[in-house]
Amino acid sequence: EADAAESFYGTVCSVMSMGDGVHVGWCLQLLRPCNTLLFSLGQPKGSAAVSISSRVQIPEGLWTAVAGTWDGRELRLYVNGLLYAAVPWQGACVPPKSHSRFRLGLAGNGSLAGCMEFDEVALFDRCLQAEEIARLTWPDLPRESTVLKPLLDAGDHIAAGKFAGVTQSEAAIP
Repeated sequence: EADAAESFYGTVCSVMSMGDGVHVGWCLQLLRPCNTLLFSLGQPKGSAAVSISSRVQIPEGLWTAVAGTWDGRELRLYVNGLLYAAVPWQGACVPPKSHSRFRLGLAGNGSLAGCMEFDEVALFDRCLQAEEIARLTWPDLPRESTVLKPLLDAGDHIAAGKFAGVTQSEAAIP
């Protein structure tokens, strides 16, 4: 495993990127030791990247499906087909340069590659919807499955910070 950049997050390991995700393009990173994901959009120099965190620990040693999307209105992060975080962002993103390469691992933004394996990777030229991401994650789910809607609803609750009908702030211990 490569040494990775240290920050106030702890160790930052690049997973994949197009550009550096700080000033150009986007980047998906794994933050250790908490093992949460960070999806970032590049902003002009002098500004911080716009980022969203999964708030869920990614288990080590298990295959995990992840997806990050931005439709020009909202930045979203999915884990195993479920929406785990969403934040409004209608500002700009500095797009990757025409010569930018898609990278697995090292992004060239100060974070280094972590030790991980990839099974399947897909890039799309449009923002996928929640149901499309779920179906890519669970391809064997029957088309008319009654399971899909409750799973998508669960993802919406998780992203809103609601667990079993209680928000995170309501569940916090003073």
